[in-house]
Amino acid sequence: MGRTALVAGFVAAASLLAIPAWADCVLPGPAPLVPRGEVATHADMKIGHDALQTYVNALEAYQTCLENQIAKAPPDTKPELKLAWRAQGNAAIDVAKAASARYAEQYKIFKARQQPPKQN
Repeated sequence: MGRTALVAGFVAAASLLAIPAWADCVLPGPAPLVPRGEVATHADMKIGHDALQTYVNALEAYQTCLENQIAKAPPDTKPELKLAWRAQGNAAIDVAKAASARYAEQYKIFKARQQPPKQN
């Protein structure tokens, strides 16, 4: 996927996340910073992984909350609102996947630095 398409996807996901949900569904804040694989230590990568996992779990909990909200919504809840809530939950999962992919990319760079040089 090109960088432009990736940025456009993030913008679209962010716009869906702006639709209000009920008060008990709390969207987590911004994604944690991903350590740069070129310079990160093992401890940096571990801390980054743990922070990312906590963030992904929070996004998954947000999606679950929205799905429960849809299921328990009063009968007179507009279908468009339910669709918006579902889109918010799906966008949260898209954000989680993108954040995980960024970490995986940096982890690959980090691991490549750990390999001993090849001998001829």
